[in-house]
Amino acid sequence: MKNIWGLSIEIIDELGNDLLSFYEEFKQCFTTKTRDVSHHGLTWLKGSLLMEGKRTYMEVSRKIIDPLDDGQNIQHFMSDSPWKSRPIFDEIQGQIGARFPSSGSMLNIDESGDECSSTGKAGAQKQYIGRVGKTEVGQVGVVSSWYRDGVWALTDAELFLPESWFRPEKKTTWERLHIPADREFGRKIDLAQAQLDRAIENQLPFEIVGADTFYGRDGAFRDHIVKRGKRYMVSIPCDLLVWEEEPVIGIPEKVPGQRGPAYKHERVLSAATSIQVR
Repeated sequence: MKNIWGLSIEIIDELGNDLLSFYEEFKQCFTTKTRDVSHHGLTWLKGSLLMEGKRTYMEVSRKIIDPLDDGQNIQHFMSDSPWKSRPIFDEIQGQIGARFPSSGSMLNIDESGDECSSTGKAGAQKQYIGRVGKTEVGQVGVVSSWYRDGVWALTDAELFLPESWFRPEKKTTWERLHIPADREFGRKIDLAQAQLDRAIENQLPFEIVGADTFYGRDGAFRDHIVKRGKRYMVSIPCDLLVWEEEPVIGIPEKVPGQRGPAYKHERVLSAATSIQVR
């Protein structure tokens, strides 16, 4: 048999070494001022790749470490250890920048949601979950991914905290859920713009920004992309109103003898009309 899963035997033989090299490149991101917990990351990575079926903390620990291991160290590493995700994404973006040019590359902004059994998890509430196509209790994160020539990479992600989570009764749970005390409310659009700005600051190579209708219909978001020197390829609603020719916009002059106060707000002054984009 020359191929397994579409990979040659020669490539498969090197996958173990590649995995260790990958771990070595990122393990410095999983340290604190006093401890190095990166070895737990390698354990979880092995479990994710080698195991079939359900991958709980206990099952991964028993399979990879010891049949009698209870999984508490892995659970603490994944849930409670104070390592930060930002240095990991910065490292990923830096590695992409060192390997690929901007031409033909794309940054895609989307969101990812998961259902929850209760509102006890950080950011969980009844909201639209795109993966299931309906409104359910769950968590939603804004994510960015990079694409070029069939290569995809997750380059940024941040949990969306709904405005209700900034009420006093919710903020009492922040410390237990490891939500930073200085976290400020931001709309999904705000999180997306911040991820775009970070990608540019990190010199992530891309020419075009892609997004679905939720982001594409926001004119301020599209303007932000253009102001940062990038082009966009986004979806918009089919009933969005557009102009076939640029309208003249301004504040009308008051006709002499016309009753009422002077005009204060801009309006379309020309005869141009808008139509639905469909």
